Parts: sequence; structure tokens; C-alpha cells
Amino acid sequence: FGLGSSYLTLNDKLLVISDILSQDSNNLFRIACETKLPYLNFILGGTVSNDYNDFSAGLKLDYNGWSFAYGNLNHNNPSLGNPTSITLTRHF
Repeated sequence: FGLGSSYLTLNDKLLVISDILSQDSNNLFRIACETKLPYLNFILGGTVSNDYNDFSAGLKLDYNGWSFAYGNLNHNNPSLGNPTSITLTRHF
């Protein structure tokens, strides 16, 4: 079960996203911010609970119908490492 919301602020240049989730009798609170600029955008987020915490950061370059994004997740489970993602997207 979960509940989420998003809010566009600062003259529509910053998106704030929050979620509250209940998963396996654990309550998670997530919050993220994403800039909404013409070309280069930054994304920061985190999850907080009693058993788990993480922090993620990334950037996204938008140009001429294409997006290139890079992100990294840092969390408190060293056996899983720190996942990284790279995406290339074409918008039609």
C-alpha cells in the first residue's frame, strides 16, 4: 500500500515528489526533487525507514527529442554495491 504526491514549484522549475509506502510491515518515506530546466536537469532523492536508507542522485540532458540520463543509488547494504544506470531515450 502506498500514497504519493508531486508538486511543481519555483515557477515550474522544480518538481518535488514524495511517497509513503508500507512494505513487509515496514513503512518507507521517499522524497525526491527534479529540476525542470530546458536542457540539463538534476535529480536527487532518498528513502528513509527503520531498516533501510538510501540516497540517489543523477542528471539528465534533454536535446532535440532525445534524453540522456545517468543515475547512482547509494544505500546501506554493501553486499549489493551501488547500482548505476544510464539511459538514452527518444521522445516522439
